[in-house]
Amino acid sequence: MQIGRPTRRVCADFYDDPAIELDLLEVQLGINRAYRNKGERDTALMELAVLSLKKHVAAYSGLNGDKYPSYADVAAWLESDGYLSKFTDFLLHDKKPALIAHDPSQPAEPADTEHGHPG
Repeated sequence: MQIGRPTRRVCADFYDDPAIELDLLEVQLGINRAYRNKGERDTALMELAVLSLKKHVAAYSGLNGDKYPSYADVAAWLESDGYLSKFTDFLLHDKKPALIAHDPSQPAEPADTEHGHPG
């Protein structure tokens, strides 16, 4: 989490089922245990949501060739039946390192044992 003066504030009110779903996500991800107050929990949740959204927009753009997709197009894609298989395919075959899932059992990059540091 970044400390300092915020440059963008995101506020949203959720009611009924969406509010319960957010609470459940916080518990599932351990955000409720890792952060002391509501503001910190909201920030952690938004940081994760923005990271996920960036990767999904990049995948949508890569799959459809649309550099600036509309909200409606991305939302429809996320709600579509074939979304998960297309997104997984994109993650496995895309060449952008930020979008490729790292296998923790493998080293991120070869170690330079002669100089004692990675790569």
